[in-house]
Amino acid sequence: RVLRSDLLQTLEVRHALEREAAYLAATRRNDMDIKTISSHLDACQRAVRNQDQNAYISADILLHQAITAAAHNDVLMDLYSHISGALQQSITYLVELRSRNLHEEFHQQLVEAIIAGDADKAVEAVQLYIKQSRIDLESRVEESP
Repeated sequence: RVLRSDLLQTLEVRHALEREAAYLAATRRNDMDIKTISSHLDACQRAVRNQDQNAYISADILLHQAITAAAHNDVLMDLYSHISGALQQSITYLVELRSRNLHEEFHQQLVEAIIAGDADKAVEAVQLYIKQSRIDLESRVEESP
């Protein structure tokens, strides 16, 4: 229960940081950012095809870091890197909790919105993902003895 409580708190922080990162990335990304983000999305998809959970988690973290970097805000990047341990734990737990398909749909929507420069859709993708993750974590807490 303590782990899940910590994960819910981490999810709240991720929501704040990733929502702002998605918004800023969609409005500030450049060609190099798009290339980097796309390559990490490709790595996520490759890991899913290869059924390599560890590679997927690593690629997922790099994708989120690339999106945060594309926001071109050093303070936001520092805050995000500061929670990297909690971020890895959160992503690992969520990947184990449900299929990677939801992650892939979220990633695809998020990356497409950032590339298109659609900040509202990028934020919406983050909000939907976090909302579903929260539901999954809370239902798991309720199921625990």
